[in-house]
This record gives sequence, structure tokens and C-alpha cells, in this order.
Amino acid sequence: MNLAEITKKLRALADELDASNARLDADAQQPDPYAELKAAHAKGKEIQCEQHFLGSGYWYAIDDPRWDAEPIRYRIKPDEAPWIEWHGGKCPLKDEEVEELQQPDPYAELKKAHAEGKVIQFFSKTSVPMERLQRA
Repeated sequence: MNLAEITKKLRALADELDASNARLDADAQQPDPYAELKAAHAKGKEIQCEQHFLGSGYWYAIDDPRWDAEPIRYRIKPDEAPWIEWHGGKCPLKDEEVEELQQPDPYAELKKAHAEGKVIQFFSKTSVPMERLQRA
């Protein structure tokens, strides 16, 4: 390798280093997406992280957050909703303040079809004798 080739490679490396430094400078100027969460954590607020593999809505406390998940996966633990005793009569809460606890029946459509006499088919990885699948 002659001096001209070495010089050419060094210039290419220097250009690559300059481009890398420019990207780092641009990233450093971006606002910290965790700033509000970090400030709350420093003030003693509890930080929670969402269990993404269980689906949304499952949160657990983190004593020492690593801030390595997406910012949307973190939150400041919300204040507990006050417990309201209710002994009948008019509900003291507005409709938008009430969380519906009863989930819709996931089998309602199948139950309706069965009641109408329609054949219900299903897939199973287990072996079921045909006589058990016949309608009684």
C-alpha cells in the first residue's frame, strides 16, 4: 500500500468520524423523553413500567429505573382513587367516573348460534372421541 492509498483511507476514516460526531451532537440536542419521569423519581414519586408481554394495563413498580424501554411504557404511579361506600339509592358517581368491571361474554355469539341449532365447530390439539362431540 503506497502513501496515496493510506492518505485516502485516513481521509475516509476522518470523514466517517466527523459524520458520527455530527450525529452524536444532534442526539445530544434532542430533549430527554424521560425528563419528567426522572424529575418525579428524584422527588420520591413511584415510577411504574408496563408489562408489555401481558398486554396493556398491567403496571409494576420499579425502584431503580434503567430508562431503556420506550417512554410510553413508563408512568408516574397515579394517586389511588378514593373508595366510596354506596348502600343503594342513586349512585354518587357520574357515569364517566365508573369503571365497568363486567366484561362482555366472549362466547355470546357461539351460545346464540348453539341455541338456534347451528353446528359449532372447534379446533383442538387434543384427541376427543367423536361420540363426545355429538349433540345429546
